[in-house]
Amino acid sequence: MSELKPCHFCGGKAKTSMRKVRDIGENERGDKKIQMGAQVICNRCKARGPLYSEAVVNPYSVSFEKIHILDTMKKKAEEAWNRRDGV
Repeated sequence: MSELKPCHFCGGKAKTSMRKVRDIGENERGDKKIQMGAQVICNRCKARGPLYSEAVVNPYSVSFEKIHILDTMKKKAEEAWNRRDGV
């Protein structure tokens, strides 16, 4: 995890949240497909950075491709939070 800057609204500590955004359905082989998202949220005032999301097939199995997708979303969310303009 990269070092997150304090919230630019209240100065609070922020954390990266990874969550399921919505169910998409199934692919042609019948594997479950969901939209996963990454977003930085302030623990104090609940300010949020932009949500980065991607479709993930068969989300509860582990693969290098899924790890890469989730890691990339997390990094994008953290970079967006850290590069915002200060107060």
